[in-house]
Amino acid sequence: MNTSDTHTFEHSHLEKWLEATRLLGWLSQGSDARIRRRVQKVIDRFESRLCRMITQARQQGDIRADIKEKLTMTPSTQAHGFSIRVLSLLAIGFGLLTIKEGGTILFGDEAARAAAGHYVPFVLWFNFLAGFVYVVAGAGLWLRQRWAVWLAAAIALATAITFAAFGVHVASGGAYELRTVIAMSMRTLVWVVIAAIAWRRLPRTNQPLPS
Repeated sequence: MNTSDTHTFEHSHLEKWLEATRLLGWLSQGSDARIRRRVQKVIDRFESRLCRMITQARQQGDIRADIKEKLTMTPSTQAHGFSIRVLSLLAIGFGLLTIKEGGTILFGDEAARAAAGHYVPFVLWFNFLAGFVYVVAGAGLWLRQRWAVWLAAAIALATAITFAAFGVHVASGGAYELRTVIAMSMRTLVWVVIAAIAWRRLPRTNQPLPS
């Protein structure tokens, strides 16, 4: 088998495997657990066989650039891409909501500020400004940019530090609302989770999301 035949052989099998896994995954939706397990076994067999073939082709140097790109589009990579997109939408939505809520109190009328109760100004300003950074981080995650992981980690750290400063304020007898404690706890937890998942699932080098 010459080089061009090897390319054709590999490309054909790769296309069939990707299409088969997508079709099997779609067919298994809504099925019972037994059927889903059988489908997964079939996919695993396909994957194991294809990996052996790809390893051999790599050793022979018979993988074209376009094939290498397709090799990144495995079901696990697609799942990672989906989770990153979910995280990005969560970050953007969270940011927009934070901007809206903070802006209403900071720039609204007296009724809005009265409804907020004993809010802590430095916490409110931090969250309002951080809301814009949330949106930037979410956009970076959507575009699969590695810097967005570091930005998410920085947001988590900054939120934790602000939460600690808020704790000092409360311990010194400052007025506060219980909902602020709940909100800051949630913000810290959410961004720790976003940063941790993005760190694990976003590759070290920037790659486009699989379609």
